[in-house]
Amino acid sequence: SAEASAGITIYHGYFYENAHGSLTYIAPKFYIASQTSSGDTSLTVAIADEAKNLDIEVIGTEETAPSGPVFTAPANFAAGIATGDLDFGDYRGLWVKYIVGSSAAAVLDQYTLGIQGDTNP
Repeated sequence: SAEASAGITIYHGYFYENAHGSLTYIAPKFYIASQTSSGDTSLTVAIADEAKNLDIEVIGTEETAPSGPVFTAPANFAAGIATGDLDFGDYRGLWVKYIVGSSAAAVLDQYTLGIQGDTNP
């Protein structure tokens, strides 16, 4: 309740990996498939600055912004952030910035992230 009352911004780092043994994930893009369900919150995303197959920056707390990534709010694949091709076993770091406005209502908030690309036939 204190965070909802005062407002808070938190950052979470994630990885996604191409686990398919024989296909390259071609031109994937990262985007927000559905924005937060609460009108008191919002979400932006970024690709980690580190190259594929490298660990992303460690932040001190979830309230510490990572240095470098540029956060945006792409709402679909067409507007998504290109992440680069991934061969089998390759992975890439992603960041999510979740913003709770001050005086936010207490609700079960939800959002959906998307990563979409292609493969060779």
